Amino acid sequence: MAGQAGSGRAPGAKHYLEVPYAQKDQAKALGARWDPARKKWYVPGGIDLAAFSAWMPAGAGTPDVDHSPAAKPAPGGVVTIAHTAPADPHFVPYDGEAPPWE
Repeated sequence: MAGQAGSGRAPGAKHYLEVPYAQKDQAKALGARWDPARKKWYVPGGIDLAAFSAWMPAGAGTPDVDHSPAAKPAPGGVVTIAHTAPADPHFVPYDGEAPPWE
């Protein structure tokens, strides 16, 4: 693949890109991969980023790491998820047990 030798990057690092749909084949040919969960193209670790500079997002000095609670639990195994109120004032929360309108 293009640019793999001497990249100096960790094998597991992912650098996410902003690739327009019209240029996806060009990015793929250079070694970019598609992340279906995030719906974004990324450069896998071990590949030199120089060829992908046109698609680097602003402030792309470090890998875009998934910091979601599911990806990395807090120390002690406790995961805290903040819930926000929905924008719709008519929203009725539903936990899956019994419909709130009954």
